[in-house]
Amino acid sequence: MGRPPAKDLTERELEVMHVFWSQGEATAAEARDRLEATGLDRT
Repeated sequence: MGRPPAKDLTERELEVMHVFWSQGEATAAEARDRLEATGLDRT
């Protein structure tokens, strides 16, 4: 279930987006691995 519409990203969404912005293109698995490597792999 998604969150209600908002103008700003949550802190977690921003962490995930930084992975995509820094890598250009990445799969979900690659993004997850990158978050894990940087210690941001909380669930």
